[in-house]
Amino acid sequence: MPSVHARVVVGVDGSPGAEKAVRWAADEASLRHAELDVVACWSAPPAITPAAVVMSGEVSGLLEKSARLAAEHGARIARIRGHQITVHPLVMRGSPGAGLVECSEGADLLVVGRRGRSIAAEVILGSTSAFCLHHAHCPVVVISEPGHHGQRGAAEQASQLAEANQA
Repeated sequence: MPSVHARVVVGVDGSPGAEKAVRWAADEASLRHAELDVVACWSAPPAITPAAVVMSGEVSGLLEKSARLAAEHGARIARIRGHQITVHPLVMRGSPGAGLVECSEGADLLVVGRRGRSIAAEVILGSTSAFCLHHAHCPVVVISEPGHHGQRGAAEQASQLAEANQA
């Protein structure tokens, strides 16, 4: 008999890779008889000038609205799959990595997309998927966008997943 509290978490940001991750997560949640949390995170940019301080409220409002729309869109994509699962769109304030790791507490699985940035871009900007692999409280699945040249092979991703879950 499936766990009453089975839960799959998927991170979204409105990108095609996130949509692919949502479809995969919805299918997996159905197989596990789990609920699905569709999580979008947002954070306000630092206000370093007087004008930026004045506008920070407006900017924060727009970023929060954008995250809410991404979470709701992801939830619609999950529901369109036709599975009999409960889907919860969630919005969290903070960095995507930290927010998803927080949501992974008590979850059975965390699913994230990977944009396929170059190694240099990931070093400079950071990688949400890598952060989640190293810090999540549950197993992590990384869904890559097809057609990106910076993409690692499935064997390398599986190896990293196994290493992260053993840590």
